[in-house]
Order: sequence, then structure tokens, then C-alpha cells
Amino acid sequence: MEVNSEAVVWRGSPTRSEWLPLKPWTRLFLPSSAKHEASWKPIEVSGTVEDSNADLGEEVREVVYYDDPIDLNQKLKPGTFNVVYPDPSFSGCEEIVNESDYFDGKVEWVARWNASEEKEPTPLVHWWFAWAIARIEHGPYLWTSLVFDETADLAPESAKADVHETYEKVKALRRVMADSRKFHFSLFYLAHHEENLHSKIRRTIQWRISMPDGTANPAQENNDRAPVGFSSIPMIRDQLSRRPVGNLIFWNETSFNKVVWDDIAKFPEDERRWLKISLSEDCARARSGVEATGGEGG
Repeated sequence: MEVNSEAVVWRGSPTRSEWLPLKPWTRLFLPSSAKHEASWKPIEVSGTVEDSNADLGEEVREVVYYDDPIDLNQKLKPGTFNVVYPDPSFSGCEEIVNESDYFDGKVEWVARWNASEEKEPTPLVHWWFAWAIARIEHGPYLWTSLVFDETADLAPESAKADVHETYEKVKALRRVMADSRKFHFSLFYLAHHEENLHSKIRRTIQWRISMPDGTANPAQENNDRAPVGFSSIPMIRDQLSRRPVGNLIFWNETSFNKVVWDDIAKFPEDERRWLKISLSEDCARARSGVEATGGEGG
């Protein structure tokens, strides 16, 4: 990050916190228009660790509140690691997406507390579509890398033309990816089974990384088929199935390179716990009649 002067953005999720080994360097972004609650949870439900409240200011380098995707991007800094939790109120998302040249049509964004029988709540993960579009169309254009775990949550192969226009949002993301490099924007997707990721996204991916999980990497000797978007596999034989964590193969259609790196261990206190950050409606703001477009965090 420091060498490339880039801002790394890690997808924050209410169901996981794999970023904790990097917490001393973490700038934690939370939406200013939502209330947040942070608590420690046991990794093993039958374990001895009990739930307890977490003081985010004591755990990370900095807690930053953002008003909308555009405001968030303006607060990113070169050479930083940033964990971003999406805004459940979707402040600014409707304007960003509906006015974008990357998105066809119009779509309403509905917070879960505004949902009804007539209006389904917008999936929280869809916030990332608006953020990616804002990054391309509104800048600023410092080098930015998105690291998105469980990518099929965002762009599943089963995406449909539903009330949330999921299919159109996936198409917009593909267009963003096609233009990303000239806007100093890189997207890194993590998935256990890439076939669960939409083919429009897979077809746009230029490089792949294979990591050891007890199975063989794609190889010619196994008669493996090239993934969607590639016409061939350069690896002749399996090189990963017996390798430990810390090894990978970085490859495209014509060449590959083996890489080894040191493990970033968990802090001792975090070995049996994970951090859950829950976001909900800021009731105080709702009672005061203030629109969810800015202000102080919960």
C-alpha cells in the first residue's frame, strides 16, 4: 500500500471480520446516517468466549464516518487500509446509480426499515454497486483497490431482472470493470467457487489467483477446462494441492508465476473471537426529521 500509494478498500460485513489481523492499520468507515453496535462473538458457538461490547476506537487506527459513497471516496488517503461497512439507509445511492451512464434505467433504493408489502428492502450488499460507480464517475482518482470477499454475494450467477434491477446492476459493474484501469481502480474478488460468480464479471477478469485448499490447481494434465473469459490454462500439472497456506499461483491465459508470502497471524486475543458490527436506523435522527444524508455517526 505504501509502495504504490494506493488506498485499499476491504468489504466490511456484519457476518465476518477477517480483517482483524490488520486492525492496527485499519481506518474503519461507518455510515453517519446509521446507528452502529459492535460486539465480540465467539468463533466456536460451543466455545468459552462470551459476547461482549467492543470499543471500536480502541481496536482500530481510526474510525471515520461518511455521508454517502462520494463522500467516502473523498476521505480515502494514499497508502492506507480501509474497512468499509455499507450504509443500510443507502444515502446518495439512488442519485448516483440512476444518473449514471453505466446503469440502464431507474431503480428505487429501500432501507429495510422503510420496507412494506409493496416495497421490498434493497439488499445491503447492493450498496457496493453505487460505490463502484461513484468511484469511476466522481473520483477522486488516487489508486484504489477493492478487496471483496464472497463475491457471489454481490454478483451471483443467478442474478435476475428483479425489483432491485440486480441484473442491470451486474451489467453496470461489468462496465465499471472495463473502464477501471484508466481511472486507477482495481477490483480483487475472492471466492471459493468462481462459477457462482456471474459470467459477465468472470469474462472481464484479466488475472486469476489459485490458492491451496487441498485440491489441485487448474492444470492441463487433468484436462481442466479454462475458466469463463480465458481460452487456455498455462499450468501443465498440479503444483498446489500439497502446498501449505502461504503459496499461490498468479496466472492468465498464457503465463503464470508462483508466489510465497508470510502469514499474518491473528492477535492472541482474537484467536477465538470475531467482531460483529451491526448497523440500523438512527432513531434519534428519524425522530428529529433529519434526512439520512450526513451528520455524526451513532
